[in-house]
This record gives sequence, structure tokens and C-alpha cells, in this order.
Amino acid sequence: MRTNLIRSFTSLPTTLFRLNFGRDVRLRAHPWPKRPDGAFDLFTHAGKVKPSPLNDPVSYIFPNGASLRPNTRRQQDAVRKLRGDRAYIYAIPAGTQLPDDLIVVHEFRDHYSLQAKREITVEGERA
Repeated sequence: MRTNLIRSFTSLPTTLFRLNFGRDVRLRAHPWPKRPDGAFDLFTHAGKVKPSPLNDPVSYIFPNGASLRPNTRRQQDAVRKLRGDRAYIYAIPAGTQLPDDLIVVHEFRDHYSLQAKREITVEGERA
């Protein structure tokens, strides 16, 4: 899977939003290598999330973390389509410093992902 990795950050370059169903953030994991038909957050390899090589856009595989977007038209359209009372919108303000074991990657267009810097289980990424 090829992508033009734009940049990675240890603090947020802009305010980013996560759309979620329910208060607890649950990452939509999918086993590698087959892409599902619907939306998902990351691939798993034998039940673990592996960091993608940030220095090699050709081999970087997306998505690879909690999906985030800035306040763009695409994000606003997604919010307008939300239905039900279980929808939550989380915001992480610009400038927020991330813990040492996390990174935000600008994967493409207006899509960012919050990722672990080391191999972990999906439960570890949810914590």
C-alpha cells in the first residue's frame, strides 16, 4: 500500500477531532493484510499493532492508529451524518504534547492518526 506520508509530530500541529460511538474509545482493528469494506483504524499482526516505518513512505501502511481529522469540510460532513445518542466527538487541542510512547502522523490529505511508537496490543493502544 503506497502513501505520501506527510509528517509526524510529538505535539499536535492543529486541533484534531475523533468521532466515536460511546464514551470509551475503541479502535477498529482489522487483521493484516486484507482491507475491510468499511472504516477501520489499524491493522493487527498476530494480535499486535506494529509501528509503520515513518522514514519510508513507500512501505508505510495506513491507517495505523486512532483516526483523527481537523475541522475540515469532510469532518463537518461526517459530524452532520452522526445519528443516535451514543456519538461522541473528542477534541485534542493544537499544541498538546503527547506522551513519549505516542506520535501523531499526518497520513494523507486531512487524515491524521494517533499511533504507538512501539509494538503493542490493541488493548494497550486503547489505554
